[in-house]
Amino acid sequence: MAKKNKELTLEEKKITELLERLNIALNISLQENELWKQRLNFLFSQIDRVKNIRALMDNTELIQAYLLLQGNRYKEKFDTISLLEKISKEVELVEKELEKKEPTNENELDNEKLLVMLGGKIATGEIKHISSGFLYEEDHHGKGKIILELATGKTEPDRINKFFEKHGLNKKNEDKRKLKE
Repeated sequence: MAKKNKELTLEEKKITELLERLNIALNISLQENELWKQRLNFLFSQIDRVKNIRALMDNTELIQAYLLLQGNRYKEKFDTISLLEKISKEVELVEKELEKKEPTNENELDNEKLLVMLGGKIATGEIKHISSGFLYEEDHHGKGKIILELATGKTEPDRINKFFEKHGLNKKNEDKRKLKE
């Protein structure tokens, strides 16, 4: 019976870890979704503006009225070319933002994934916290297998290089160090 309770505790820890990870992923996804909605609305509004300019080009009075309205919007005076250039600059900012968002390998460990993994292990008790700024993992005898000093990032015993080699990260970090020097 005691063993069954221990299994339930382990199951409950896993459930808690999964719920926390799912909530973090959901919050990030919702934030990204809102940004994408805003970006899409902006781009569609810019398409409408350019189409309006195209449609009004044949009527001098209408294009002048449209340019006046747009000038009031920006607190500037526009001719057709300067308004199109203004729109072009706004779109260019979005294009640059999109260029920064490079597709990443989903299996690659980034800071966010590492922090989520660490948070999950702390939540389940696999990793323990010492109030003086250290994290440690216990072996099956209850002794600390590895200690991490949060202030400096140093570990004892030093397993960082083994971790980097295992995940093929050593070369990347060497390249980053060379770039900084």
